[in-house]
Amino acid sequence: MPKLKQCGQTVFMLCVIFCTMIVLCVQSCRQDSQYSKPVTLNAILDAIQHVETGGEPDPANARGAHNELGWMQITRPYYIDAAATLKHVGIAPPPYEIAATDWWWSRQLVIAYWSRHCPEAMTGPNPKVLAEHHNGGPSGKAVATYWPKVRNRLQIAGFYTEE
Repeated sequence: MPKLKQCGQTVFMLCVIFCTMIVLCVQSCRQDSQYSKPVTLNAILDAIQHVETGGEPDPANARGAHNELGWMQITRPYYIDAAATLKHVGIAPPPYEIAATDWWWSRQLVIAYWSRHCPEAMTGPNPKVLAEHHNGGPSGKAVATYWPKVRNRLQIAGFYTEE
């Protein structure tokens, strides 16, 4: 019976990651009164990327104050967590330094991290919850100034319009 349960968990995680990738590819999203146009996971990832590395001449190799690395400023523990989620469904990400500095892989790590720690926020998507989990870890307790920065980037791009 334990193997059946593990198989079910693997299938569930594969479905979550597959569905997320489909959403990213076709830009499926909801229209809500708080958005001036439909918000997408790609828009949220773009906003987070800008907050994390905006102004850097070489965002791929940007290093943060706490040794965060790359486009999405991924720490080694974040990578280990996200990579474990991907490995659980049969996807083997490259080593930390490669994945964190690669635009596509860094986004896949963030999506895997979200699919583990806040999957319900991906279905909306809910940009505030996603941003806070990216910055604040599994608890979502982000630095107080983080969400306003991400929201501002979404507003500039024509997405998020309300508090």
